[in-house]
Amino acid sequence: DFTPEERGKWDKMNADFNALTRQIEIARQAEEVSGALAGEGRSGPLTQPWAGEAGTVLLSDAQAGTELARSALTGVGAFTLPLPTLAAGSGTALSAEVLGLSCDAPPTFSVPDARVARASVTVGAQAAAPLSGSVTSVNGVPKETVRASGGLLFSDRPVQVSGTVACVLPGLRDAGGAAVRGNVTFRLNLLRGWNAVTFTRTVNSSLPPVGTLQSAPPPAQWVVGGADLPWPARP
Repeated sequence: DFTPEERGKWDKMNADFNALTRQIEIARQAEEVSGALAGEGRSGPLTQPWAGEAGTVLLSDAQAGTELARSALTGVGAFTLPLPTLAAGSGTALSAEVLGLSCDAPPTFSVPDARVARASVTVGAQAAAPLSGSVTSVNGVPKETVRASGGLLFSDRPVQVSGTVACVLPGLRDAGGAAVRGNVTFRLNLLRGWNAVTFTRTVNSSLPPVGTLQSAPPPAQWVVGGADLPWPARP
């Protein structure tokens, strides 16, 4: 039997132990919830090292289909592709369609008559696999998916492209296979010569899908993409 003093100490010890156990359980549950949310998607490039063979990388004018340059691809996926200087008058008059988008109205162009060539970069003898400057899938926010891809654009003069217009969102289809439309925001600051651009498409279960086409730093890594690339695949 405990003395009254020993009983008091024992009861306090049990109470402290039970309180600590509850705190540990709360912390464990919080960690599980946090892990479940993080596991709903991962942020960053979903890529694997190049596992193909040596081949050829081909740079073409996406609008005209003409070859602009080519380079050897090594067995480890490395290549060096010098970008050609296009002659005056090359390319096509700047428009949303040339930028790879089908829109209800044109965005705003800071200067008229600019001409651009949107590069199509492909790998393989049949030019069947597109290369993109980046491919990202993000589900950090529950029920939201962000995909981005980038490429190269040649402009014959400095020009800014701005505004938000309704467009077909490339690479996105509804349950019936029909194209999906959404607002696209243009944030392009093109210099004369080659420019790196990226298209980001955001789909949220409770909000309308949207896209953003903007200037971006040149990619450090190229990725072989699939048919669902939001850009530079055509709608």
